[in-house]
Amino acid sequence: MLIAIIFYTVFHLSITPSVALDEQTLLMPFPAEVALNETIVFKPVTQHHFNLKSKNSCGSGRLLKVEESAVECQITKAGETAIELFICDDKQSYCRREQITVITPRPKGFKEWLRHLWNS
Repeated sequence: MLIAIIFYTVFHLSITPSVALDEQTLLMPFPAEVALNETIVFKPVTQHHFNLKSKNSCGSGRLLKVEESAVECQITKAGETAIELFICDDKQSYCRREQITVITPRPKGFKEWLRHLWNS
């Protein structure tokens, strides 16, 4: 049983890479690579929130939801998407801009392109 859990954990982590964040970031870990039209949710670290008065942006993607506890983006184009989020501490002593790049590979093969066009 333990071997199965270790195998699943290693296999799962190797398939879903996450961004290696530095110690200074105010975001919880998130996937480094997402599929076309996939939705990605960004969350701040504890004792922080997204600044709703600032212009949070999903770059070339679609901004679906903005709340103090989460920002949801849909990545609509292949390639690199530059995302800009503004996070403040709960004590309101500072706010900081976080700039992130998320990579979206192009669909491969006819079936993937059809699926992408159908869901667009």
